[in-house]
Amino acid sequence: MNVTQIKAIVRDLESNGLDDLILAKVTLQGLFSGYDQASLEIPEWVVDGINLLDREIGTKSRADLMRKLKNLEAQQEADMPKSERRKMRQEEIDKIKQTLAK
Repeated sequence: MNVTQIKAIVRDLESNGLDDLILAKVTLQGLFSGYDQASLEIPEWVVDGINLLDREIGTKSRADLMRKLKNLEAQQEADMPKSERRKMRQEEIDKIKQTLAK
């Protein structure tokens, strides 16, 4: 991965997957380390890129976990007997109505 590719990923975080984001972050951390070991000034774009990638990786990881959780909850609910699902739905309806009544 070259500097132009890394900068392109950092500019367009949303359209890149976790693999590309992590690869770009590791590469930037390597650059950071290389500049540091050579006692050279670390370019601001390297530090900014690491910070941006770190946040985006966290956001995408959290979104993936939320999707997985929602899917597992739906599967778990589908395994429940119909009467139990009705009861859960009614509890949720009651909870929403209480919230809206405030």
